[in-house]
Amino acid sequence: MKESKKQSMIYRFKKITILGCGQIGLNTAIKMSDSGNIVTVIDKIPEKLTSLPEERIESRRIIPIIGDGTLESVLRGASTQDADVYIAATDDTSVNLMSSLVANYIFQVPEIASIVHHQGLEEFANKCGISIINPLSLMIEKLSDLNHNS
Repeated sequence: MKESKKQSMIYRFKKITILGCGQIGLNTAIKMSDSGNIVTVIDKIPEKLTSLPEERIESRRIIPIIGDGTLESVLRGASTQDADVYIAATDDTSVNLMSSLVANYIFQVPEIASIVHHQGLEEFANKCGISIINPLSLMIEKLSDLNHNS
């Protein structure tokens, strides 16, 4: 008689760096830490980082960093070189793309996503190995889906 062996799922948490602690960055950080990941959040406005859950900061599941995420020194101080995922989630497309390029070309982060508010930059970002998220395109796509389902 053969014994059935249960295959256990081995989950390795990811190290995720998020630039921007506005609504998108904050909620993404919480969701990613809910999944057991270690999340570093960078913002140059200290008051925004106070929105992060205190218990996650105390347990080191979320690590707040004050600084300009377009600077190599700030990204290095946030251990971006050890990140598995980098997410640029500020409301400034230029800042998002600049920091994503640094994360990609200097720190060689394997997965990079950036919020881009201008459709004309999508091709550029894709050529640079950056996955883009365009909130306007997502909204239009969703509304179009709703219209087709009516």
